Amino acid sequence: TTNKPVSCSKHAPGKGWLNASQASADAALKNLYGLPAVDRRLRGQLSVRPASLSFPGYEDFTFHDAMPYRGSALTLDLGEVRTDAQGRAVLPLPLEKLRGGTLHCRLLVEGFEPGGGRSVTTVRDFLVSPLQAVLGYRPTGAGGNLGFIPKGSESTLEFVALGPDLGRADPGELTFSVAERRYVTSLVTDKDGRDDVEPRREFIEQNATYA
Repeated sequence: TTNKPVSCSKHAPGKGWLNASQASADAALKNLYGLPAVDRRLRGQLSVRPASLSFPGYEDFTFHDAMPYRGSALTLDLGEVRTDAQGRAVLPLPLEKLRGGTLHCRLLVEGFEPGGGRSVTTVRDFLVSPLQAVLGYRPTGAGGNLGFIPKGSESTLEFVALGPDLGRADPGELTFSVAERRYVTSLVTDKDGRDDVEPRREFIEQNATYA
């Protein structure tokens, strides 16, 4: 048995997201000579927090999360396992125990030398979500800022639906509603009997279409 530090790699989610029931980490340890580090201790820790949906290649799209995680950020101890004859071990990720929703996960895996000496660590960030597809949009054209479209200008929206592997997905039937946002003022009386002007924002639906 060598008393050399070990390196650690792991097979985890790609660029999209995982379903919680499918989440696990396959860790592989090797010694400095590139050989499998057999019967070594591995320790894991998983940190989770609410996630915002953003994907490589679609940075200018805004994605709607239909099932956001409502819980607080927390850290889970995954315990310890030992590597097999190929220097591999599987760390289960108990994400199904959390309330359903889209999670940002940070997995830390630590591999130890024989006798519990020095260790090396590796970290991987990924998303977990129960969603089968997500819908994103981006404004195009002269009225690209949806917060303010100049009078006489037009704004066009481009939509994209993605699956867990970031391949194009069929979102099914979609309903689009167009609403006008107006700011109106109302005359109100405060608790001291004085009249005051109170601004208020209203949304007035113009039409709805199906696609």
